[in-house]
Amino acid sequence: MSTPWRTSAAPAALSEAETVALLGQFESLADPRLVHVLTRGVLAAVVLVGRHGAVSAADIIDALSRGDAVAGPLAELAALEHVPRVMLDELDLLDEAHRLIRSGLAEWNLGRRAMRWSPIARWSTLQGKPRDDDRERALNQDAAVTLLRDDQPYEALVQAAHAGRLDLVDPALKLGGMPLVTGHGYEIRVLVGEVPVWRLRKYPVLCLALGIIFNARREFRLRAVELLGVAVVAARLAPRRSADRALLRAVESVGLRITQSGDGGSRAALAAVDLLDSLPARSRDEIAALESDLRVHLGISLLYGGKLDDACAQFEQARLLAARPMIELMSLGGLALVEALRGDVPSTATRIEAAHVRDWPSEKLDEYQGSMLRIAEAVHAVERQDFAQAQERIDALWPIIETIEHWSLLARAQALVDIGTARARPGLIAFRALRERRGSAVSPHDADLLDVAEQWLMLASGEVGSAQRLRLRSRSGPALRLEVARGAVLRGDGQRAWTIIGAVRTDAPALRLTRLLLTAATHLAGGQRDAAEESAAQAAGVAAAFELRTPLWFAPQNVLALAPLAPLGVTSVLPRRPEGEPLTPRELVILHELVATANIEQIAERLHVSANTVRTQRQSLYRKLKATSRDEAIGRAIAMGLLDD
Repeated sequence: MSTPWRTSAAPAALSEAETVALLGQFESLADPRLVHVLTRGVLAAVVLVGRHGAVSAADIIDALSRGDAVAGPLAELAALEHVPRVMLDELDLLDEAHRLIRSGLAEWNLGRRAMRWSPIARWSTLQGKPRDDDRERALNQDAAVTLLRDDQPYEALVQAAHAGRLDLVDPALKLGGMPLVTGHGYEIRVLVGEVPVWRLRKYPVLCLALGIIFNARREFRLRAVELLGVAVVAARLAPRRSADRALLRAVESVGLRITQSGDGGSRAALAAVDLLDSLPARSRDEIAALESDLRVHLGISLLYGGKLDDACAQFEQARLLAARPMIELMSLGGLALVEALRGDVPSTATRIEAAHVRDWPSEKLDEYQGSMLRIAEAVHAVERQDFAQAQERIDALWPIIETIEHWSLLARAQALVDIGTARARPGLIAFRALRERRGSAVSPHDADLLDVAEQWLMLASGEVGSAQRLRLRSRSGPALRLEVARGAVLRGDGQRAWTIIGAVRTDAPALRLTRLLLTAATHLAGGQRDAAEESAAQAAGVAAAFELRTPLWFAPQNVLALAPLAPLGVTSVLPRRPEGEPLTPRELVILHELVATANIEQIAERLHVSANTVRTQRQSLYRKLKATSRDEAIGRAIAMGLLDD
């Protein structure tokens, strides 16, 4: 469509029945349904069709392009999509505007504080008059300033964009916040999406808004990353007044999180929280319309930084400040997701129930605004072994997994469903394909989430040897550290396992349970059964108190068979004892020797046999355990309980 039409819109002023009645007055032979669809029920458009006697779709469209042009002083204001009432009054055109509205060529909007042209009347008027670009820019600028002063962010943004005044677009976005971005993303992209980056570098809020808008479409991902990167740099370099400092640190945090750069925006989020909390009342009033948006997005950044308590505090603040339903939905979803990630199943259920006190539209629940709540519901359903409901919640969001920032958590939930429904092998293939599509540039916390989920899938698929290769990174969180400890347990490296387990400190129930299960496994491997029973008793207490099951899936068989855990009736997903050929006594001896050393000559010397004999027995052992290496054989043996003694 031609540029002036792109952001023009008018509601369906006439119902289909009213369109039929109006066409009847013109004795029109056109199909009323077709006319209603093509005109969207706009009064002036239906009148045009009737007046021109158009019947076919082509004739109707042609008639719509030949609307009546407005003449006189009011015609100059056709350059504006939204004409402030104050401007009409100042130009002594208010009576003329009333006549225009009565004729159906325009309508009042914004509570009668502005006049909006009918698209047809505006287009026809613009076509029929000479254009004065300088005058049109001046009119758009005056309208933008007036609409900003009148707290009308979208309309102000439209006029500011037409005037080429990015310095007015930026405050309009600050005034409108995320509702402006999510509600008018397409229009904003059309209006300012092609502005060169070098012009945008002074406006971090505008860069962030465009980055979020472009990020919603996979084909625009590179443009989104570029814009969000510019937003981060611009936020760091911009001059800062008191209120702006908090806003710009929040912009930096969101930009780093969505581009999955650096620490994912965690440190910037903490700085923004400190600045927000210390703002004096007058400065806080300057960003009052944005504070709930800022709080919820800072909560998301902190969640992905592994700072769950801080994230919870921000979601609570956002919920209390929320002036809009969608911020309330995101806040409640964030609180539920924090509890789900911590592993507190009863608290997750309470948060989910609180979120559903309101009847949310399904199209919002299944989009970005409801995504955190949906993921929390999926994780909660998995813990209750309701895999059908969990899959339903995941499927609702899966169409947007290529663009949504919560893709790592969604993939993690899908991994648990695949393991719980015995689909670990195809699940692992799909998981790896998704990681490859999304790329390797992820934040440290996202990398941890993905590595842990992939290890779970590998263990459930029988790839015990591959799961043992997980390595610590400099900024690894407790979840990844415990998975590395699990790998050490599975390859019989008790000393390494103790070193890692002893350094992990966590209050999250799921991680506490994992830590206790690994402690019990390490005690068993060291022959300390009483200590293993004590750790198992503590693990059973945590599992019962928080209604947790999934951490138990990945415990070795011999741990789950301990007296305190056996009554829970949880089955490990790790490889079971082979049902085929049992290990011979000599193969069991070789297995125990391999735990101590990989040196064939040393084993042969201790057993007083030849090295070839040891090699033959080792090959038979590997075949029965379906292993291809010493580490994999030991891991499978531990998981199967073959080294309990």
